[in-house]
Order: sequence, then structure tokens, then C-alpha cells
Amino acid sequence: DLNLTKAIRIVGEGTTRDDVIVQASATASDANAKYHRVFRLNHPRAVLANLTVRNGWLVTGGAGTDSGANGGNVLIYGGGTVTNCVLDSGVVIHSADALIKGALGGNLYIYGNGLAVDCDIVNGTIWHSATCGGGGNVVLHGEGARLMRCTVRNGHRFNDVGDSTYSQSGGSGIYMNGSCVAENCLIRGNSGTRGAVALYAGAPRLVNCTVVENFGGYGGMNGVWVNTADARVVNCVMFDNGGTAVAEWGAQNAEAFLNCAVPQGAVISGGSNNFQVTSQAFVDEDFRPLGRGPQAALVCAGTSDADYAAYGATSELDLDGMSRHHAGDRRLDIGCYAVAVDDASLSVRGTVRTELGITQAF
Repeated sequence: DLNLTKAIRIVGEGTTRDDVIVQASATASDANAKYHRVFRLNHPRAVLANLTVRNGWLVTGGAGTDSGANGGNVLIYGGGTVTNCVLDSGVVIHSADALIKGALGGNLYIYGNGLAVDCDIVNGTIWHSATCGGGGNVVLHGEGARLMRCTVRNGHRFNDVGDSTYSQSGGSGIYMNGSCVAENCLIRGNSGTRGAVALYAGAPRLVNCTVVENFGGYGGMNGVWVNTADARVVNCVMFDNGGTAVAEWGAQNAEAFLNCAVPQGAVISGGSNNFQVTSQAFVDEDFRPLGRGPQAALVCAGTSDADYAAYGATSELDLDGMSRHHAGDRRLDIGCYAVAVDDASLSVRGTVRTELGITQAF
């Protein structure tokens, strides 16, 4: 891998992040495939921007928290930022040592201070010869690790003994351990292990995220799995992950959920201000919220701005780049998308011609 230990910025010069592609050349048949991660960031001002990074391939039998053992495409270990990038098709394989605990991170592993923002993180894969390891696409590990305004899609977690049964597995999309934060993210279409998002240990925070259409989790845990009572899931949507309490939010540690929306068959029996919605609460196939009418259940149904910050969220914008905050004392919208409803009354300017031929401005 290319190890950035200084304040170095690598920025794609293309018009879009798809124009400049940095990829590993390894395949499963290569004798030296196990060392083909693409980037390692190890400085607080190291930056990757406007790139596509793909096909990292890492095979290891080392300890789960070893810096060399995780992050197929990108490892942030000692600081750094990945912004406006695509991380695609990273693979991490633990081929030995059944006692490895915790995380892998097919596309991205952030240990301690580090940030991924405005990225698409897709098609990551992790595999373990035994039954542990998590983070098909992303691992956030420790205080300061943050994922902001990212899409996390199509992550996969496999092992050679079938579906994961080991308690420290989790997160086919995102695995969270410690005081880390994922905010304003869309987590969609991930499969395998306990939850598309696993809040495993410490005090992780999942804030204003939309977790939808994930599947294949052990024991039916497809959406969010909370393994620690100190975690918090705030202002989040969990929908179309199977429809039951187990499928949507894991049916445990209900007190961790605040101002969250789930399907009508997945009541969160605990927590605070959680509620049920139907598909009519969304306006499109990307699960953007309906902004008006009696079905607009996600609008202003979240916490206050102060609570948003108190739970670790810092983004002023939603996933679409729209302001997260409403005027006055109105509460935040639920999920990764906000609705522009500050001017709720429709303002129309123009002219109308009456039957008498009189033109009137309005």
C-alpha cells in the first residue's frame, strides 16, 4: 500500500471522482495478493480526494486490531481524511486464527481519529475461516473515527461455516466499536452477519442515518444490531429490512433508540419517541421523506439541534447537501435526508386574466 505519513493530499484531477481510478492489481490467484491494500493514511492532514479506489485485496492471519490486518482499500490509522471518493470492491480475508476478535473492513477501516465524508463505499467483502470479524464495507474503531454523508451499499460478510454465529461478528455494512460516529449516511443492500450496522461495544453513535433493504443477517438481524447499552441510535430510519423487530433493529437494547422510525410490525418497545411508518412516508425509491401532508411523518420528528450535536453529529448538511437545520425551534427530520419545509406555505407569483379581461397581479 501507499502509506501517507506526512501532510500529503492526493487529489484526482478529473471532473468527477470516476475519472481517476487507483486500483490494486492483485487477484485471488496471485502469490503475493495478501499485501495489496491501496492506501494507508497515517497523518492528521493526509487527504484522499476526488478518486475511485478499488480492488484492494488483503489476506491476513494477524490480530483483529493490528493495523496491518484490516481495511482492504483504505486504512486510516493515525489520522487522515477521505473525501468525495468511491471505495469499491475491497476484500479482506482472515485465513487463520479462529480467535481473532472484531473487525476487518472490506473497503475502509478507521482506527481512532479519521474521517470519511461524501463518499460512496460499495461492494466490500470480508471472509473469515472461522466465525468472527465484521464490517463488510466499513469499520469505525475508537474515539474520533467518523463516517459522514456517505452511502454504504452492497457489503458482504462470509465464512466457511455458514452464517455467522459468533457474538463478535457484525455489520455487513458498518461495524462500530468505541466512541465513533456515523451520521447522515445511507446504509443499503448489505448482506450477512448481525445487522447491516453493528454497534458492538463502547459508546458508538448512529445519527440521522437511513438503514434500508439489507438482508441475510444471522438470526434475521438484517438492519441495526445494538450489542451495547451505551450505544445510541438517533433520528434514524430502519425500513424494508424484513419488517419485524428483530429484522429492523435487533429487538434488544431498545433504550438505545431515540426518535427513530420503523415499519408498523417492528415496534421499538422502549427508548424514547420512536414510532412506526408506512411506505407512504417516502417519496421515491431512495427513501427520501415525504415533505407534506398527513403521511409526512419523518418531518420535524427528530431531536433538537442541541441534542443532534450532543449525540456526536457535526454535519450542517444532509446526504443531498441540503441544510440539516430548520429555522426557529423546529426539530430535525428523521433519516439521512432533510426536507426543505421552512417555507411551508406555497408562494406563487404571476398574473391571472379574468373573464372580464382584467389582469390582476398576485
